[in-house]
Amino acid sequence: MIKHTADNSRGAVEHTLGLSNLILFFSLPFKPAGSRNLFLNGHIALFVEGTIYQVYDPKRLKVDFLFSRMPASDWLFGDGGSWVYRNSASPRFTHVYLYGKCESRRTIVYYAGVDVASAVMQQVKASIFDDESRFGRGDSRFNILANNCSSITAAALNRGDLVEARALNRIPALLFKSFVTGCAREYDVRVGKFAMYDNSAFELHRYCIGTGMTHPEKAVDRWIVAQTDRRCTRRPFWPLRSTAVETEK
Repeated sequence: MIKHTADNSRGAVEHTLGLSNLILFFSLPFKPAGSRNLFLNGHIALFVEGTIYQVYDPKRLKVDFLFSRMPASDWLFGDGGSWVYRNSASPRFTHVYLYGKCESRRTIVYYAGVDVASAVMQQVKASIFDDESRFGRGDSRFNILANNCSSITAAALNRGDLVEARALNRIPALLFKSFVTGCAREYDVRVGKFAMYDNSAFELHRYCIGTGMTHPEKAVDRWIVAQTDRRCTRRPFWPLRSTAVETEK
């Protein structure tokens, strides 16, 4: 069953995230207002028991770590002011704020959350640790095409038997779709989106690789509707928009 809530207030979002111990986030590609870039893949991040794990190009950020680790509330709602921030009071966290802003202020973010067993969670964590160790030893490198945020996250999900190993997992939109459809066979999947971005500072790209059409927000919304209609016995909480709707009993 796929469940959705369209209330995107901070309290409602944090309540929703608290219902799942593993959540995959897919962010639509964006650019600073008035500028250009060719990053049309979007972005993937993984919530594991309160912490967001995400991968950016370490060379571009001039950092010595592969995974940015930060509390989910910081990633979604924080405002670090700088691109990379190391919390000296908590060395486990290495924060990355693109353009000094939290994720929900830069773009539209979709999520799919599930509750998994501790054994599954341990496999996912072990994969993250192994990838970070290989990167630290110089045995692996980030590559925007072959070893990127999506494929590295997919490897962790595959270790936990949450997605199948596929070459197309290197495309964030396709990994998100694979995660939703694969997990729906075994779990209740909580799906929704955050639409809180600052459109005076950032603009969404009109195209996103893997969504199949221009206007990617509409494309992903329609895809979720189709999956919900196909797999659920109840009507979803719809449409996907930023106003609160009542939950079906």
